Amino acid sequence: YVLRIVRPSSGVTLPAGYSSCSPFNFEISLSNMTATDQVCWGDRIPASFNTERYLGTEGRMNYLSDNWKIVLPKSTTIATPYSYQYVHLSVPVLSAIRVYTEPHVVDIDVKLALNSTPSVYLVQGIQINSDESIIYTLQPNTSYVLKFEYYAWKKGAVGNCPTFNMEVEISPLVILSPTVCPLGNKWPAIDTTYETGEEYEYSSIDHPTQLYYQQVANTKVHQDYNLTLKGGASIHAEIGYDFLTGALNIMLKSKSTSTIYYGVNKIDRNVLNVASLPKGNYVLTIYETTTNLASIMGCSNFTFELYVVPSNSLVSTSAIAHLPTSLDSVAYLANNNVHLQATYLMFDYDSNPSVTFTLTEFAVMRVEAVVPWEAERPDQDSMLAP
Repeated sequence: YVLRIVRPSSGVTLPAGYSSCSPFNFEISLSNMTATDQVCWGDRIPASFNTERYLGTEGRMNYLSDNWKIVLPKSTTIATPYSYQYVHLSVPVLSAIRVYTEPHVVDIDVKLALNSTPSVYLVQGIQINSDESIIYTLQPNTSYVLKFEYYAWKKGAVGNCPTFNMEVEISPLVILSPTVCPLGNKWPAIDTTYETGEEYEYSSIDHPTQLYYQQVANTKVHQDYNLTLKGGASIHAEIGYDFLTGALNIMLKSKSTSTIYYGVNKIDRNVLNVASLPKGNYVLTIYETTTNLASIMGCSNFTFELYVVPSNSLVSTSAIAHLPTSLDSVAYLANNNVHLQATYLMFDYDSNPSVTFTLTEFAVMRVEAVVPWEAERPDQDSMLAP
């Protein structure tokens, strides 16, 4: 076998001032395997964020994966399988960290401590089988440790290779004067009753609308909508924000069965897709998982999209992301930088979609697009490639 490390493109001309020397991380492991062994794919929780892949040389990161591996103990004799992992980190300047983990059958708790006193927690998210979020101010040149605790209360439902969705952002902290929303809260003004066979669309991006809410100290803000489906329908809802300072989530609850559907976290977005809902009454909730830091609390902008279509219509029934038509919104180019990282739907709008954006200062841009290996089929004669 030949293992080759290859640059994704050649002939790159770097802007003035950029070093042609590119540090990187590398790890490889080999082990004996039999035909009955199961390979657990996924992203391994790193021992430290102070590497090129994460905090890099600039001391900032915004990293999301829906495939972080959960490491459970091998013993099956204990009543509640419990395990934990540590991630060490430090930053060169005053910074903020926010961590979000999705609701999961494995109860995932997130805790932050000083490396010198790892059992004394500065902040922690310890809900049971719910989504968790923490935000904290990191002092410069101080060693911290993130602890992830896993509790498998329902051992039979976990499986052999559990993974979970988590986003982590660490960025230099800019202390802002508290801002007050000009007109209180401006939540989306959506229709709430949908007739049988009706198609409904709301987009604050396609039809530019300023949406915002006032962040409140020690209070998790939320907004409820009572929805009535006169016939079966599928729902796609998507909310965009600046993850570090104004993360929001979406949840749909059936009034008749109390079934809860949570949005799936994406980079600076939360996406809810529910297919083939029966007619009935539901509650759609936009909510904060945790309150913001007092030093950067204020009026938080966001974007919102909602699509309701009959159950027999084509609708995105998975959390595959849609390419935005523009990056000029709080969910993308809010501060002259953007990081898109997802599996996107091909041929969403037309055969050659375009994405517009506006820059107010000099910037460097890199784009890499590939077809996911799991989408490849052995019987294909040719492979569609972006």
